[in-house]
Amino acid sequence: MTEHRYRRAASRCPGILAGTMVLISSAFALLVDPWCLLPAVFVGVNLIQSAFTEQPPGVGKFMA
Repeated sequence: MTEHRYRRAASRCPGILAGTMVLISSAFALLVDPWCLLPAVFVGVNLIQSAFTEQPPGVGKFMA
């Protein structure tokens, strides 16, 4: 039962990391420079790509 809980938590990690990166990138774009939106664009493209595949690229590393 605990292994299932860890796997479920690990599968949420990429989403949490992606959301954090988008928020940080957006804040930097407002405060520093609009070019700081590039990380948010890369995260968005990665999220779209992961929608067409089985899992996001980082999940395998978290679940190993």
